[in-house]
Amino acid sequence: MRDIPASAVTAAVKALCVPANNQLPPDVEAAVRGAYESEPWPIAKQTLGTLCQNLDAARATGLPICQDTGMACVFAEIGQDVHITGGSFEEAVDEGVRQGYTEGYLRKSVVADPIRRGNTGDNTPAVLTVRLVPGDKLRLTLAPKGFGSENMSRLAMLRPSDGEQGVKDFVLDAVRRAGPNPCPPVVVGVGIGASKIGAEMRKDLFNHIQTLSMRYFDDTNTGELMARVKDDVDKIQNALGYVGMLLIEVTIHVVFVLYCMFSLNWKMAFLPVTVMLCCAVVAIIMERKLDKVYEDISEENAVLTTVAEENLAGVRTVKAFAREDYEIKKFLSHNERYYNLNISFLAISWFGWSLSPG
Repeated sequence: MRDIPASAVTAAVKALCVPANNQLPPDVEAAVRGAYESEPWPIAKQTLGTLCQNLDAARATGLPICQDTGMACVFAEIGQDVHITGGSFEEAVDEGVRQGYTEGYLRKSVVADPIRRGNTGDNTPAVLTVRLVPGDKLRLTLAPKGFGSENMSRLAMLRPSDGEQGVKDFVLDAVRRAGPNPCPPVVVGVGIGASKIGAEMRKDLFNHIQTLSMRYFDDTNTGELMARVKDDVDKIQNALGYVGMLLIEVTIHVVFVLYCMFSLNWKMAFLPVTVMLCCAVVAIIMERKLDKVYEDISEENAVLTTVAEENLAGVRTVKAFAREDYEIKKFLSHNERYYNLNISFLAISWFGWSLSPG
């Protein structure tokens, strides 16, 4: 176990504040200068040339590259054998930012509350990201994030079905929306996260299945187990993610709209409220129908998977008893019912979408 005093953390963070604001990482600076050399458009080349001159001036004078010295984002890789002594690690980081920005005469932009505002006066608190790694060392990286780039940030909860193309479309749309607003040169940072809820549920469900008795497996076919582990978990994950976010958004909108309507004219407000209640009743009826259809789809999918799995695993037995035609008809029959159930699901969903104002 290695002891690192909190005061050493404070000193290290303080020492990083000024260089982080007046120096670019070598690869970024090389990219800017390389873009200047290869840029054919005169106006863009002039802009890149000004940026290069600014980099040289910042290095020569020790002044920040940009007047927006941003929010201090501190990334810490802490060895699992490290013990911080003499104080809180988070407080030590904030103290380093406080001293570095104050003594380095860097602009302090962080506010105490996003709504009520109020500058904290020392650019704290910092945004601290901690990662536990093997070993007995502590590595600190400080990256000031300008608030111009913060204002151009976008966040979205994509559906699992959006896939890689959905990510690409969202990034391109974000760049188009930002337009000329972010300061050049524009560096697009993309962070992709995935919920661990689905993975944890599958792990817990699989572990639970392993504890069940043999009798349970005699009464439950393989397809049903596959449907539980994959399809049902996917639906739950989607409900907790995209649908959950949508529910919160709709609730906020409804509450805000109702407040505005009743504030303007409470008598007239009852008319749209009546319509909303009728839509709510229709939605409840549709939800019950969709729930029944989805349950049938899930069960039929389990049967279809079981039929396919049993035939593929026992293909020699099927051929030995010349049961190919019977098994094909059996599979096609279940496949046809699975198809019809999905058509019914889409028809009910289409009816609901046709009633929505959007």
